Amino acid sequence: PDSWEALLVLATLYGHQKRYAQGVITCNKALALQPRCTRAFLLRGCLKLLNNTPEVALVDFERGLDIDGHNPLLLYNAGVAYLRMNRHAEGLVKFRAALEQTKLWTANMATVVALEEAILRNAALCNFHLQQSSATLACFKRLLEIEPKHAHDTQVLITMALSCHHMHDFKSAIRLYSRAVDLNPKSVEAYLGRASVLVELDRESCWTLAKRDFAKAIHLAPQNTTTYLNLTYAYQARLELSKALCIASQGLAVAPRSTRLLEARAVINLQLQQFDAAYSDASSALNE
Repeated sequence: PDSWEALLVLATLYGHQKRYAQGVITCNKALALQPRCTRAFLLRGCLKLLNNTPEVALVDFERGLDIDGHNPLLLYNAGVAYLRMNRHAEGLVKFRAALEQTKLWTANMATVVALEEAILRNAALCNFHLQQSSATLACFKRLLEIEPKHAHDTQVLITMALSCHHMHDFKSAIRLYSRAVDLNPKSVEAYLGRASVLVELDRESCWTLAKRDFAKAIHLAPQNTTTYLNLTYAYQARLELSKALCIASQGLAVAPRSTRLLEARAVINLQLQQFDAAYSDASSALNE
């Protein structure tokens, strides 16, 4: 192709074929013909994001924003790049700006709504990582207002539940985790999350339910050391040290090199005044 528009169409095709490097080269050719083409910077950045190189993708998005600082697609994708780089505060700034610009965007309504959904979902993740639980929930609630189908997304429900848990809204957290379990009965993350809330409620009836959730998580993913670790801590907090020791040992049978389980068992052995066993576990943990 000898026009920059045709080159961008070809680059898009390469992207669909997962030939990202070839797509980037084709965008380079388009930019040689049209150096201030924001579409080319956007597409080249997206291809780099798809190729798991957010740092270099961000350079393209920022170059595009130098030309058109109000472009919601450039702002959104710059936010995604920051999120992938775990630079959550900077990502949140971009998502907020992108959300403002969608109000002025002249694209068709379906495209605008789809972009708003993507922005809110990713802004929620940034807020969550920044431990801004109230803001996380606000983003998700707005997302559900725009498109109620997300109420059937277990990952949305689990992240909302985690935020409620952090805010000590235990009733809402349990409700959301239970909804996630109903939608996906094989979600280990949902069972573990609900169990953690039930343990924190510190009532015997809740403890019985928590143990049931832990057992279900172990049944679903017997190699998952997080389940053994959380259950060990729960028994330890209740001063049921022999049971805590048993669960830690079961976890170490699955993952003998788990530093956190070795450290947990070492502490329990100390509490039980089993000093030789505690020393052995502590030494093993240090050698991992």
